[in-house]
Amino acid sequence: MIKKILFPVLTLLAAWFFAEGIPIDTFEGASGFLTFLGSVVVTAGVTYSVFVFMRKEQPEYVDEEAKTEENITGCLIGFLIIGTLFGYGIFLVFHGISRAEKEFQENGVYTNAIITGGSSYKTRRTENSIITVHFTTKQGKRMVANVDVSSSQFNDFHQNQKIPIVYSEQRPTMVRVLKTDADFAKYTKMNVRQVSLKDLHYIADTDDKKKIVNYLNSVNPEWMYAYSRKDSADTYLNDMRHTGVKVISGQVNYILPPEANLDDFEKQALSEGFEKIESEDSDPRARMELERMYIKEGYMLILRHQQTQYKREINNLYKDDYEISPIRLLSVVTLITK
Repeated sequence: MIKKILFPVLTLLAAWFFAEGIPIDTFEGASGFLTFLGSVVVTAGVTYSVFVFMRKEQPEYVDEEAKTEENITGCLIGFLIIGTLFGYGIFLVFHGISRAEKEFQENGVYTNAIITGGSSYKTRRTENSIITVHFTTKQGKRMVANVDVSSSQFNDFHQNQKIPIVYSEQRPTMVRVLKTDADFAKYTKMNVRQVSLKDLHYIADTDDKKKIVNYLNSVNPEWMYAYSRKDSADTYLNDMRHTGVKVISGQVNYILPPEANLDDFEKQALSEGFEKIESEDSDPRARMELERMYIKEGYMLILRHQQTQYKREINNLYKDDYEISPIRLLSVVTLITK
């Protein structure tokens, strides 16, 4: 009788321990192994408990009906084992994700990290990528953490790159990379959005550089001011988003990655009363490569994709030299005030 009570109780305790008893940072660090171990332990406990409850004295003679009943029971126990093994394993995976999300939403702290290393390896079924980041907590403690990322993200990262992260204040080894505006809003409670045509109007009408930096950081974080000596321009950079704003001689240039969708700016321009200047070129392929221009009283807007290249100086022991950078494609939104 004691066994009939003891093993189900121990099984329930094991199920609770693997679901809630293991600290979430420990579980995240070895989630695959702990999920497998927990599934095996709980399945073994459930199976043994069922055997204890269903065990009967074996009669000296077993008829065909009893054999059939034993076969059915054996099949049911087999299904129970498989169902428990996979069912509890799936539960642990999703419950672990839920616990981690709760931890970040309750104790998450936004900061920047520097990528100092990483590794990626493939198996027949999966591809696993990890980056190593260094960051400083708000208490001034320097931390190192390994973060799982997708293979596409891994290929976009590079050594010494600054990236936005959120870490758990209670468990600072738990780190998430912030990839989208939705991630920023979710973990930092910031109302993050893309720079719009309205924002370019504000920049064009404002001379105070500090106000512009604060304004851009209210749109999305990590903007900084940097004066460009090359063309005497006020430049505002956001390294994490690979975007920038250059203000020079009555025009504001918003520079974005090549994959940026400029159609959104066209919609905003038309809603503000801009009129599109149609190209006279009849070739559709040529029109796609040309600038798109819009005009209204006092303003002109230009949307374009452009190639850029620059010289970079190289100083060595013998002479000053330079190298030409690879050609890059950029998306540029230019607002010109007349």
